[in-house]
Amino acid sequence: MNKARISSKDIIRAAMRMEELGRNFYLTMADGTADAETKQMFTKLAEEEKEHYKFFKRMLEEDNSDFIFDVGQGDFIAALTSRIAFPNAAEHSFAVKDTKQALAIGIQAEKDSILLYHELLEEIQNPELKKVIHELLRAEKMHLVELREHLEELGS
Repeated sequence: MNKARISSKDIIRAAMRMEELGRNFYLTMADGTADAETKQMFTKLAEEEKEHYKFFKRMLEEDNSDFIFDVGQGDFIAALTSRIAFPNAAEHSFAVKDTKQALAIGIQAEKDSILLYHELLEEIQNPELKKVIHELLRAEKMHLVELREHLEELGS
């Protein structure tokens, strides 16, 4: 395990990477499905991940605070962000067999995002940032619900 401390900037960069990979994954899945409803859902999720990425980019550029996670928290967050669940579409390092598998990957990735944002909420002191992270967390939870419902509709 990595015993080094992790700064807020590291966490924000990891969150940006998660959002970027999520967007690329959802766009790739939208392009790869013939089902119009699934394509529309993946496209919508990709656009929302793009907006989340923009938020974190602004946060990285505007926020001068740099809180440090203690060793225990740092280890947890390093473990979480080191195994970002979205496959890297740019590297073609994944082979999704069908829509159900794509939905399952999206579900796990959204769960990982939710865990990361919960950790951020515990450490952020700025009330404005906290409010925005709450909104992002709510959005990720809605992504999770939407993906699960779609999976159930397909008869998992």
